[in-house]
Amino acid sequence: MHRNLLLFLLTSFVTLNAQQTKKVLFLGNSYTSYNQLPVLVANLANAGGHLIIQDSNTPGGTTFASHSNNATTLAKIKAQDWDYVVLQAQSQEPSFSPGQVATDTYPYAAILSDSILSNNPCTEPLFYMTWGRKNGDASNCGSYPPICTYDGMQQRLRESYVEMAQDNDASVAPVGVAWKTIRDLYPLIELYNPDQSHPSLEGSYLAACVFYASIFRESVLGNTYTAGLDSLTVYRLQDMASSTVLDSLSLWQIGVNDLNVNLPADTSFCGDSLIVTAQNVKGNLLWSTNEISNTLIIYNSGLVSAIVTNDRTCSLSDSVNVNLSSGVATNVFYEACDSFELDGIVYFEDTILSASFVLGNGCDSIVISEININQAPIIAFNFIEIPGNTDILYLESNDFDSTYIYEILWSVSVSNEDTMSYVCQFQGYALAWNTCGMDSVYLITVCGSIKELNNSWSIGPNPVKNSILISNTNQEGFSLNIIDLLGRVVYQEAYQNESFREVNLEDLTPNIYHLVLYDKQGIALGKKIIQKQ
Repeated sequence: MHRNLLLFLLTSFVTLNAQQTKKVLFLGNSYTSYNQLPVLVANLANAGGHLIIQDSNTPGGTTFASHSNNATTLAKIKAQDWDYVVLQAQSQEPSFSPGQVATDTYPYAAILSDSILSNNPCTEPLFYMTWGRKNGDASNCGSYPPICTYDGMQQRLRESYVEMAQDNDASVAPVGVAWKTIRDLYPLIELYNPDQSHPSLEGSYLAACVFYASIFRESVLGNTYTAGLDSLTVYRLQDMASSTVLDSLSLWQIGVNDLNVNLPADTSFCGDSLIVTAQNVKGNLLWSTNEISNTLIIYNSGLVSAIVTNDRTCSLSDSVNVNLSSGVATNVFYEACDSFELDGIVYFEDTILSASFVLGNGCDSIVISEININQAPIIAFNFIEIPGNTDILYLESNDFDSTYIYEILWSVSVSNEDTMSYVCQFQGYALAWNTCGMDSVYLITVCGSIKELNNSWSIGPNPVKNSILISNTNQEGFSLNIIDLLGRVVYQEAYQNESFREVNLEDLTPNIYHLVLYDKQGIALGKKIIQKQ
């Protein structure tokens, strides 16, 4: 089960980081050349979605002193603007006594670092912390007892490599630390060659994983390149390399020389000045205007740059092009019938706006002063009851009080008034119109006003929500008409020999209606009802 899980992790590795290309020069000896360590690192990079362009000079047994005046070494340092130059001392020399290391090793580490930075101040010297011999350094045990054991030798190597990185403002690839942890936790993983000094393939693969994490600053766990090792071993080596590096970046001085600065995208701004802030700044910041604060106030249009440098004079820059202008506001009037759409918003009523619409470089603006919405007339009618047989019929329209021209035409006269008197029965129509359209209504009235319901009838509830109950104590049938304000019959039904009826009015639009009941004698009895939401 565990093996299947590990295979899944290895075969499903996908890097979430953008591809990086790094140029790396390896300077060392057989500890670097064994199992072609630079190639192992490049293969891991390729499987992780990155690219390493690598070269090396690794004569067997070479010390820092030898490398410092080696023609091939110096020529390769000058061959490119390397991102990293890996420095690996002879396997024993950094483990000797502090006094001896300070005399025989540190000065040459400094010479090599200076040569690297002289070629390119942005190159990072990366010290390759190696491991102690499997059972300590027997050949030098007598002269310096602390290295008689693996633990003692490993401790001295760690101290010396960290100190060299600190002295030279460089970083460390902590291979020796990961090596010790694997030895302690997984003794069955053989990291050593049979000579108990050089690395086995497992040892070189562990070193390559540490370099991957140190260079790309991301976990190598799940990388699909295995160098032919079994999946469980690969998982353990990748996991230990990643945690050793990434859990202690500051301890290994990884990133101490990083430079970074991010400015906003090119921008246009309506105003006399703009505040621009440099984000994620690493290094000493200097604007092209000679300001040093992270925030800069810009008063003139043009290209502005921010430059960050470190103590090595390595620099990195970012720029932003700023266009400053003054704004102009314009009043605009709109008129429409029924509705008006502006910038995706539909207006149904007269509206005054003060919103600005940004155009071009963000400066010009349009201020909407007024939107006038007009509607075609909608006619309704109602009655004003007066004693006798004469009623006043009057029209109701949504547009009678507007500033637009409207006309009312009664079928019985040329009057355009919105009221008229009629005697007894009236039948006809009225018209009203304006620039947005017209409406008409056909009217039929009964003789005189409709009588109010007497005590023998009961109607409720009123207002109505879903249904209305109609009952008659005389236990006789009746006919029912429901008429809207436009005079249209919206519901009609006759009920024979029924004294009680529940009428469903759910389909009626919420409004005011006239309910007219006709008894068996044909007498119209009326009541105004309200249909609510």
